[in-house]
Amino acid sequence: MKFKEKLLQCSTPDEIMELLSAFDDEEQTDSDGKNYLMILTLNAPEYAMEVMNSMVELGIMNASIVDATSMAKKLAYEVPVFAGLSYMAQGKSKLSSLIFAHIENRETAHKLAELLKSNGIDLNSKGVGFIQTIRVENVIGNFEEEIEL
Repeated sequence: MKFKEKLLQCSTPDEIMELLSAFDDEEQTDSDGKNYLMILTLNAPEYAMEVMNSMVELGIMNASIVDATSMAKKLAYEVPVFAGLSYMAQGKSKLSSLIFAHIENRETAHKLAELLKSNGIDLNSKGVGFIQTIRVENVIGNFEEEIEL
C-alpha cells in the first residue's frame, strides 16, 4: 500500500505521527553517512502536491519550497526582445518551485524520480523539472522541524 493511501486511512494525529515516524526510520537506515542538498526545480506547478506527497512517502520531511519564475518563461513573457519566444511557453504558467531538502543518501533523489515517474510525472519530459544533488561538507544546527498537530 502506498504511503498516500496509508495516510488517508489515518484518523488521529497519533496515527499520522506513527506513520511518519515509520517512514522516517526507514529513510535513516538508508544513509550513506554523508550529507547532500537535493534541489528539485519544478517547472510544472500543477504537480506540486504529488511531488510533496512522493517526498513524504520517501521520508523527506525537511524540505523548503521557494516560489520562483523560470528564466526562459520570464524572457518569453516579459522581455520585448524575446517576446517572440512566448510561442515556446504555449500559455504555460511562469511559475516554478524550487524545493530544497537535506538528504543522507544521493540515491534518495533517484528513488524520488522513479516514484514520480510511477505516478505519471516524468522528469525527463520537457518542461516538467529536474533534480540536482550537491555534496554538503558541513551541516551546522538541526535541520528537522518540530511541528505540532
